[in-house]
Amino acid sequence: MLRIITQRSEALAELRRICDRTHDEQMMHKEATVQQVLQDVKRKGDRSLLHYTEEFDQVTLRADELRVSGSELDAAYQQVSKDLLNAIRLACKNVEAFHLQRVPRSWVIFGDQEVVLGKRVSPVDRAGLYIPGGQAAIPAPLL
Repeated sequence: MLRIITQRSEALAELRRICDRTHDEQMMHKEATVQQVLQDVKRKGDRSLLHYTEEFDQVTLRADELRVSGSELDAAYQQVSKDLLNAIRLACKNVEAFHLQRVPRSWVIFGDQEVVLGKRVSPVDRAGLYIPGGQAAIPAPLL
């Protein structure tokens, strides 16, 4: 729903509503958990990855199982049917096409009385992702 706000008091109330929505207890707990995981991984490295894989996915791995060799990738690739590979490629193409429609762009507007409005989009250096896997091989979360 599109709503045009013309009153300052209404705009401030809407901003408060949005801020309250993103700072509830559940969200704060999730953010604290993510921060703890990031700090542990930064401090302890692979040991933390193994710990959290067991905690979140109920899968126990050894350190030597974290890296997959090229020959292991090749062997796994050979075991996948052509139909499944084509389905994964199509899903990947569709997911990419969908998300390309939502790529944020920087913009600027020069208004009256030397007012400049805009948004600057900057890439991040790196990002951490948790892709649940566990016992099931589901490609959708990874895509």
